[in-house]
Amino acid sequence: MPGFARTLRTRKEVDVAAVYDPNRKLAAKYAMELQAPVVDDPALIFNDPSITAVTICGTTPQHNELVGPAARAGKHMFVEKPLAINARDAARIALAIQQSGVIFQTGHFMRSSGLLRFVKQEVAADNLGIITRARAS
Repeated sequence: MPGFARTLRTRKEVDVAAVYDPNRKLAAKYAMELQAPVVDDPALIFNDPSITAVTICGTTPQHNELVGPAARAGKHMFVEKPLAINARDAARIALAIQQSGVIFQTGHFMRSSGLLRFVKQEVAADNLGIITRARAS
């Protein structure tokens, strides 16, 4: 979460409406950094029509109880990886997302990096030949 909090603070087009975490101390810490109120129930966020998207950075077991309700509430979302701790929960979460039609992204490290998207495009186009190893830093 620390990186997300820093990034959110720098985005002029993002207004953080509320922070929820079952760990009240963590919620208070990030709420102070993001200059937003703490809520004790995520339903207050999910049921607020003025909130269009959520970032879910809780522990993986928490995703099961947060992502489904967020999707059903029509909230677009970014969810930290991994999505779930087992295939059954991942399938249930994926179904809720698909049925809702929300925009969804899982937070794989540097997934949207321009450089990595370019490399993926070149690999898919078979422009790099047979790749036997890759290294990045």
